[in-house]
Amino acid sequence: MLGRISAALQTAVDTIAPPVPLLQDFIYHWKQVMRFYDTKDDELNVPIESTHLPIHLEQMLTALQEEQDESRRYKEGSEVHSGPCLEYLIQHRVPDLLASLTVADTPSGMRHLGLVFFSRLTSLAYTQLLSQPALHEPIQKIVKMCGQTAASPTEAQEVRLLCVLAAVIGQKPDLASLFCKAPTSVPGSPATSATSSQESTPSPIHEDSRRNENLIIEALLKFIDSADGRLRVKTCESLLVLTNIASTAHLIAEESTLAETVALRLAMLHCEVPPSIEPSELEDMHASWGMDNPLDVREPYPGCRQLAAYLSWWNFCDKMVGDSLPEIGRSLVSNIQDHFLVRQLQTRICAGAELASNPEEEDPKQLQDSVITLVHVGKLLRECKAPLLRTGLSHWIAGVTTHSVLDTSVRDSILRLLEVAHGDLAVETMRLMEVMVDETFEPALQSLIFSHFAPHKVTAHISSELEVSLEGKYQPSLTFAPKNVQATLEGFLQLLPPFLRTGETEAGYETYLQDAQRQYQAMWKKCLCLGWPLEVVAAEEDGNSSDSRPEDEHTDGVPPVLKTLFNRIETFPEQEYELNLQLTSLLSRLAILPHAGLYELLLSPGQVSPTNQSPEQLTSGIGLAVSLRRLALRLAKEAPSVSNLQKRLRSTRNKLLGDPSLSEDNPNQSPLTNEQESLLESIVVLEEFCKELSAITFVKYHLHSPV
Repeated sequence: MLGRISAALQTAVDTIAPPVPLLQDFIYHWKQVMRFYDTKDDELNVPIESTHLPIHLEQMLTALQEEQDESRRYKEGSEVHSGPCLEYLIQHRVPDLLASLTVADTPSGMRHLGLVFFSRLTSLAYTQLLSQPALHEPIQKIVKMCGQTAASPTEAQEVRLLCVLAAVIGQKPDLASLFCKAPTSVPGSPATSATSSQESTPSPIHEDSRRNENLIIEALLKFIDSADGRLRVKTCESLLVLTNIASTAHLIAEESTLAETVALRLAMLHCEVPPSIEPSELEDMHASWGMDNPLDVREPYPGCRQLAAYLSWWNFCDKMVGDSLPEIGRSLVSNIQDHFLVRQLQTRICAGAELASNPEEEDPKQLQDSVITLVHVGKLLRECKAPLLRTGLSHWIAGVTTHSVLDTSVRDSILRLLEVAHGDLAVETMRLMEVMVDETFEPALQSLIFSHFAPHKVTAHISSELEVSLEGKYQPSLTFAPKNVQATLEGFLQLLPPFLRTGETEAGYETYLQDAQRQYQAMWKKCLCLGWPLEVVAAEEDGNSSDSRPEDEHTDGVPPVLKTLFNRIETFPEQEYELNLQLTSLLSRLAILPHAGLYELLLSPGQVSPTNQSPEQLTSGIGLAVSLRRLALRLAKEAPSVSNLQKRLRSTRNKLLGDPSLSEDNPNQSPLTNEQESLLESIVVLEEFCKELSAITFVKYHLHSPV
């Protein structure tokens, strides 16, 4: 009822006094704005809230909006053209004058008002009109102004204008060249000389050229560290839009500071994470770049906010590398390698390897830095999804980068740490290796392990009597032939003598089957596209004799990493329980990988077979089973010195694997020495490790054997 009365009254008013045409109304309000600036200078010093400028500019925008709505309504389905108000605005260079007033902030508050005006004007103007100098040149002037003052009162309005402009460019990529122009080189300047292009630090002239010409990118980069988390997220969203425009990809990658700024911010945020962060806190933290906001709740532990900001930015780096065009992605990866991975993480890892090699010079603070750095690297590997960034991380670990700041590569440092480190440093190094395996960082694994396998080295050490068909030929699968698998299972399960076994009377590996099956199926899917050899080759099938091979190929074909791990196995009693546990975890992960070379060294029936027990073979052989047998013989020799061995073994087993309350402590017994306690723990760990290897072998056989 009220709506009808209102409509009737409006009709009556329009009949008596028809509404002013939009163009006339637009011109009136613009002239009122100009009249204000024709006044004396002292009247321009009043706050803008005391003037009528906000009303007049709002009415101008309203006229433009109504004109656009009317044009779309009457020309639906056909191309929409600019109306008289927009034409007047362009012809009389209204944006140019408003841009000058906005930059000058005259009167006080005009900058805020001008930014709002240009944001709405950019979204209202038809994209084809933005190519006209009368529109885009004033916008360029405003964009250049954005971000010049950190944490300015108009920060939100500046970000809004840049985001609106980025969205328009995303819809109309042809406009990108207006705001990401190629820098005009100055003849004879360092920016154009071949010598300066090779320098690591850009010259000031070239730096200013990049910032002046890549307007919108450089303007947005000024807000990536804004204190307002919402503005940071909007800025990042706009950067993702602009890095997907093919016409300006080369300019953004080579002639802007985008990649360098993003990498330097990552390095800065990493430095702000306090070294007191616990590895468990780092591993449990999950942060997304879209949630990079200050926490409203109190920090659960010191450094939580800094850690969240750092991991959020890493997540954004991963997102940008994955979503942007390849040329921009490669530039980002290169800068991340240079400014962050090499200069910060690699230096600390190398320092840790140096400390481990010289324990007499141990520095507790530097040692802790190296430990937490290894945890950082593992976390980065887990959180990395972009293929280009994964490859960049792998190449950095393998030492295949162009940023040769340090003489020692991460690969060499890892090998050294695996060999000589102890305590937390050794544990975290093995965990890092385990992450590489779990996340299948193939180039890193290729450098550390697979590159040491020659094709003729992947040979099946299978006795002819184990698996020969009735026709005298090998079965189609030498690796997963039933008798070979059975020999492997028996070899692992019978490794320890009966008086050292603490488990149940049955085979005992059934408890590991479910986890082994799940892990191997997941790993098999990840590795399908890698082309790893799955089947070992019989020695007779290798056409090249050892004498005909080049001299440099006369090697045992065992990767140094595996040699080090095998040596570690034999020193179980001298190592901490946590280290032994992590060592077996890493080896079981390697055994799960579907690679024939690893199968040969870790699960080969010829290695594990109980018949392979001669002292000569145990002395000269190299393989997991050989090292396990050496350890088993040592444990069998030293264990009888412990009184009440079986009872204490069961007590140790309950303490480590079951309910500690079930451990039987007899007050009348003499207490165990540290060496005896370590000996009993080694027996329990070895027994469970053999069961886990048996489960992995069984799962591999059933998943690959013919139905």
